[in-house]
This record gives sequence, structure tokens and C-alpha cells, in this order.
Amino acid sequence: MIINMLAANPDIDPSQITVLVQEGRVTLQGSVDGHWKKGFVETVVGLHRGVTDVASSLTVVPTKGRPIRPTRPTVSPRLSRGKPSR
Repeated sequence: MIINMLAANPDIDPSQITVLVQEGRVTLQGSVDGHWKKGFVETVVGLHRGVTDVASSLTVVPTKGRPIRPTRPTVSPRLSRGKPSR
């Protein structure tokens, strides 16, 4: 039932997540490809009726080929000088 709830969200790949339930305690194992997804899964599972505790061993494994945009080089120098960015 919990894995079906996760599968309803197109951003979550439930095939990478194992859900174990024992007396209201849910254990999550596996991986997701973003930090927000890890938090989302843990929160949604914790809100499920009957869940009393969530123990998460989920890891974040970024998708290969997905560029990580660095902070613009002009931001840090302006912050260190106390000038607002434009």
C-alpha cells in the first residue's frame, strides 16, 4: 500500500525503494536521485495512516549526465563585500 502511494508520484521511482513494515514502524531502504525526493518520501510515508515511526536508510545518488549548476562566480565576491547582487 505504501509503495503504491509512492508510485502515484511520477517523480519517484519506487523500484529503487524497499519498504518494510512491522507494527507501524516503516523502514525505507534504497536510493533516490535527489535530496528533495528523499525528504519527500520520508515525509509522505510518515503521514500514512498507521505509521508510528520511519527509519530511513535511503541514499541520494544523483542521475548521471544531469548537470549541476554552480553558483554564479559574481555572487560570492559581492556577498563578501556586503554589496547586494543585481
